[in-house]
Amino acid sequence: MIRFFPFCGAVLCTFALASTAPSVQAAEIAEAENPETALSPAILQAIASKAPEGMEYSSAHAWQADFDGDQHPDWLVEAVYSYVGGNGYITDHFVFGNTGDGFRALGRLDLENAIKSVDITDDVLTLTLYKYIGDDPRCCPSGETRLRYGLGARK
Repeated sequence: MIRFFPFCGAVLCTFALASTAPSVQAAEIAEAENPETALSPAILQAIASKAPEGMEYSSAHAWQADFDGDQHPDWLVEAVYSYVGGNGYITDHFVFGNTGDGFRALGRLDLENAIKSVDITDDVLTLTLYKYIGDDPRCCPSGETRLRYGLGARK
């Protein structure tokens, strides 16, 4: 079961921070090749509706895995929103749980940068994020950082 923890008022952050002990059997989760066709229309509509004011939904990146241990593949979705009339963008991150007959929003991950890769080892989700360092231009982060989240007792 994925657990939610209140974060910054109404914003929810999924998972609890886990130990940073080295992984024994890493399983990198492949990014969906074409999220626009892989994701259900309901998920696409949900993330498009979350576009901040002055921005519009542009694209998505998605990773499918059984995050809650119920034997149904769930989605971790990175939505990309661009400024209307501009060239900048931001990302936002959501988890959608598979109910067996569709998907429901489980929560939002409050991440500072875009996801580079996703890995699940044992009951630990590792997200590798792009990170701006030094004098990186806004287009091109050259560093990375890893966040580890416990998935709890998956079935």
